[in-house]
Parts: sequence; C-alpha cells; structure tokens
Amino acid sequence: SARFSDVAPDAWYADGANAMAELGLVDGVGDGRFNPEGTLTVAEFTAMLLRALYGEAPVEQYTGEGGEWYAPYTAYAYERDFYESTSVAGRLAACPEGGEEAFLAREMAWNATRYDMAAMLYQVLEADADGEAQAADLQWAEESAPEAVADWEEVPDKYQTLVAFCFRSGILTGMDGQGTFQGTGTVTRAQ
Repeated sequence: SARFSDVAPDAWYADGANAMAELGLVDGVGDGRFNPEGTLTVAEFTAMLLRALYGEAPVEQYTGEGGEWYAPYTAYAYERDFYESTSVAGRLAACPEGGEEAFLAREMAWNATRYDMAAMLYQVLEADADGEAQAADLQWAEESAPEAVADWEEVPDKYQTLVAFCFRSGILTGMDGQGTFQGTGTVTRAQ
C-alpha cells in the first residue's frame, strides 16, 4: 500500500520516497501527502541528511525553545559548522548579534540550491577526512571534472572542491546525461 496519497505506486521515485519514509529520513507535508513536485528547502535537506547520519540525536540534544519542526536539525548543523559555504552562512552573517538561534529555529524554509546541498554533504562527510581524501577531491577537480561536469567552467572556485567530492563519490551528480551540475538550481522533493 502507498504511504503517501500523492505518490503513485508506479512513479519513478515511489520506492525511494516510501523507503526513506520507512527509515524515518523524510516526513510528508501533512494530510498523508509527500508533495513530490515541491521544491526541497534548506530545512528539509538538513533534516534528511542529519536523520540519515545521526538518527534522532539532533532532537534529543536540542536545548532551544520553540521554533519550527526543523529547529533541532538546523541548530545541530550550525553548531557543527555544516552550513559553511552555503546560503545559510550568508544569511546568518546578516543576522543581528545574538539572533542566530531565532533565525535557525524559524527562518530556514527557503529553497535549497544544489550548491547548498553539495556544501553540506562535503562538510558532513568529507571536511574532516584525512588529507589523502581531500587531495583526491582536488585531483579529480583538476583532472576529471572538466570532462565529467558539463558546466564545470561555470562552477565558482569556492564550490569546485565540494562539487568534485559529490561527483567523485556519486552522491550528487549531474541533472542530465551530459553531467550538467546546475549548482544554482533547486531540486524537487522527489529528486
């Protein structure tokens, strides 16, 4: 039986959406719906990523008061510098001093870009890796990326290592058969 009323059993994403829900990695948007064509937000991506890696630890360790459903996840990510090189970092820099906690608890529902996703994946999975792993990312960026990533010349320098890591590891790749990354683009919840 379908877990979400708006996910047809034969949809290309049905197995993934249902499996992720069964594992507790994603929730619907209410009323038994998944909203597969809705755009993934920074808050949703943060929650999915942290649930996959840390389970309920962000919720159990949250000491803040109030906020949206995602507050424990965004606070956990912020405390561990997982938002470095993301749109979150830029927006947090504009917060009045001491306003970060309220911002993280209530203002994180904007659309995530593929650069945001690449940056968070890198910070969570690779940033603390040994020098050998990071050297491999840099080498791949220099030697393989120009051929593997169709829009590599458009990838800003600050994102090249992050995108290289995602492509090299197969976590986040191109949006088409040519390997176009489309870093400023967004993704749907189904994707």
